[in-house]
Amino acid sequence: NRDWYEAVRVIAGTPTYPESNVVRVAREEFELGNYYKALNLFPPEYWIERRVCRVMNTSKDPFKALKSLPKEILYFYVEAYQSYIFNKILSEALKYFKDVETLRNTCETLIVPGSNIILHDDICSSITHEVIEHEGVKLKDFMVKELGIVGKGYVRDSVFRVGGLNLKYGEEGVWFNFRLQRGSYASILLRELFRKV
Repeated sequence: NRDWYEAVRVIAGTPTYPESNVVRVAREEFELGNYYKALNLFPPEYWIERRVCRVMNTSKDPFKALKSLPKEILYFYVEAYQSYIFNKILSEALKYFKDVETLRNTCETLIVPGSNIILHDDICSSITHEVIEHEGVKLKDFMVKELGIVGKGYVRDSVFRVGGLNLKYGEEGVWFNFRLQRGSYASILLRELFRKV
């Protein structure tokens, strides 16, 4: 949405509790506009956050801070957002069809939105359109010319099969072994396994 400050705030601000106290304080300092202080608090392995802090400290220009990041990092953020939207589309499709079999039979594939996608007049595209609209983005928004980024869309299987699922109980906990087809996410499988826990 070309809100450059919000983009750098999400990268270097937004403190979360799973992180260490030092990193959380660094993020809080960034949010307060104390970019130099945040820069000195972030550990060396937080090089993305440090680079954003360095540029914000010298220029106060969030667009310049984003441009200072490597293209592959910027693409990573766009692709992560595309995956997030795909997961929302998948969730909405499952709610609509009520069960996995009907979903697979009706929408064997679903769209990962991007600038090159054309939505058709069918139920699967309709669900995609509703989610994108709810997110407040348009397909053309995935082309961020200012940063030289083009988030291209593609289709993915709506349902995937899990192969070789094996559970092993040990003193440290439960170990899961399984195989997934390319493009499937272990995090989704684990979320489903632990949904009732």
